[in-house]
Amino acid sequence: MKKAAAVQELRDCSFLEEKAGEITVLRDLFAMLPEAFLLKLGSEKEVENAKQPRVNRKRYATLERNLLSVVRAAFPTCTIKENTTGRHGFKGLYIDGLSSG
Repeated sequence: MKKAAAVQELRDCSFLEEKAGEITVLRDLFAMLPEAFLLKLGSEKEVENAKQPRVNRKRYATLERNLLSVVRAAFPTCTIKENTTGRHGFKGLYIDGLSSG
């Protein structure tokens, strides 16, 4: 999939808009996005692994890298950080500022 097309498709997903003061956990983003979109960014096995709550991130590394690249291009003001402590009920990557505004 061409990156520009993926960026536009992600921008068109109005349900991705965050509310002020909230973040989007990457695992939740995998669940929100259509499987057809994710399959354009990674293999079927990676998409399946990404949707499992306890699978190591190494098992979907290419999908994660491609999705983050598209997110950064679609929402250039967002920040991507990692919660390593497990506080707030999750561990892993999260996105702050996921909006087109």
